[in-house]
Amino acid sequence: MSHKLTELKSLTQAKLEKSITLFTSSVDGLDPYDSAYNYSSQELMPYDALTSRFMRVYEMAIKFFKVLDLMESLHPSESLRDLIHNTSKLGFIQSEEVWFEMRIVRNQITHDYLPVEFKIMFDFITNEFLNEIMFLQRKIKT
Repeated sequence: MSHKLTELKSLTQAKLEKSITLFTSSVDGLDPYDSAYNYSSQELMPYDALTSRFMRVYEMAIKFFKVLDLMESLHPSESLRDLIHNTSKLGFIQSEEVWFEMRIVRNQITHDYLPVEFKIMFDFITNEFLNEIMFLQRKIKT
């Protein structure tokens, strides 16, 4: 079982690293979202890519955390709160609160949103969330 978990960890980590690379490339050079500007469909594409890649990186991180939890915990987590807490104890998370905020924003993205709401989500994604994801990226490389 340990060998299979090690393989699963490597596979999940590789997918997470790739999704982080795509996410950070979406952030690089992207102008801050202006809720007062009426974007065309073409102009919205980079912002849509960013939100899609954010959701993907979040989901891959949670999968990676679950594998870590199975490998490292005597009692695997039964809830997202426990999973985030255990992963934080392992040193892969700086701020549990930010990960819970990520979950909220991830869920909001799947619904219709107004430009002002998107501006708030964009600011979270490109600041606090990006910082937390970059911390995770550094941690999994060491």
